[in-house]
Amino acid sequence: MRHFSAALFFVVCLGCEAVVDIEAPDYSPELVATSHFSPDSIWAVAVHRSLAIESRKDARKQYVERAAVSILNGADTLALLSYQGGGWYRSALDMYPAAGTQYTLFVDLSGEAVLKAVSATPPVTPIGDASLEILGQTVETVFGREGKYRLHVRLLDPPGPSYYRLGVYRYRPNQDRLIDENAPDSVYRLQDVDIADPGWYCGYSEALGAVLELNSGSDDCPAAIVTDRLFDGKEFTWTATMTLASGGDGDGRDELVVLLSSLSEDYFEYQRTLQEQRLTGPFVEPLRVYSNVEGGLGIFAGYTNSSVILPLPK
Repeated sequence: MRHFSAALFFVVCLGCEAVVDIEAPDYSPELVATSHFSPDSIWAVAVHRSLAIESRKDARKQYVERAAVSILNGADTLALLSYQGGGWYRSALDMYPAAGTQYTLFVDLSGEAVLKAVSATPPVTPIGDASLEILGQTVETVFGREGKYRLHVRLLDPPGPSYYRLGVYRYRPNQDRLIDENAPDSVYRLQDVDIADPGWYCGYSEALGAVLELNSGSDDCPAAIVTDRLFDGKEFTWTATMTLASGGDGDGRDELVVLLSSLSEDYFEYQRTLQEQRLTGPFVEPLRVYSNVEGGLGIFAGYTNSSVILPLPK
């Protein structure tokens, strides 16, 4: 009988729960500077203070309004950025970054912190050739006429490490205009890819570590991420198949834009670690997102773009 009672006590205690209060350590906010810069946009930097993950503070109150923000090209001050609201500092003289140039960011918040970061805009990698062909005939569906299209994109990679993102955008009517009359008439929306050949990696980590010959492509992949580790200084071609509905936006334009972005290593590493952090579960220690900002947090990273327009074959 005593053996039974002991066993019963053990089973019951397996369901017991002990509540332990753990006092979280005090969090000291840090200064954060963020800028993704390219020759397509004027200089802009967001500056704010960080928040603890469990904080219920209004994030808008963390914007920093009195910092001195400057961009240097070598030892020369290139641009002084002024506060424009919403945490953003912008060039008052509409100054733009140049391709293939290294810049230094300084953020000086008097009496609190000085931030510094160095990054570069890569040289522009032009699209050497691009084509779009229809595979068979379009068919009638509940969504209208649809067809399969094959995309070919070729580039000549410059010597040295390179990182790329390739996106395909469709020219479409802007449905937001039905709600907001100030919205643009038409926009380019990112087009998913049905099937891609080897070399069309959907993730930053996959592109960094996968073996090109063993990758069979991914379904519903919105963009290609790839490094030139297997074609450094050589010609490279992407191919992919997409399902596209026929019909333009009403003004006769029915086209795709192929956008090739050359990414700095800073930009690539920031996006890679950010993507990996989003994939971590609630019971896994969060991955620290890459930062190249000295004296605080954030990212200062450059990229460049090249593009080509492809009309949809009929």
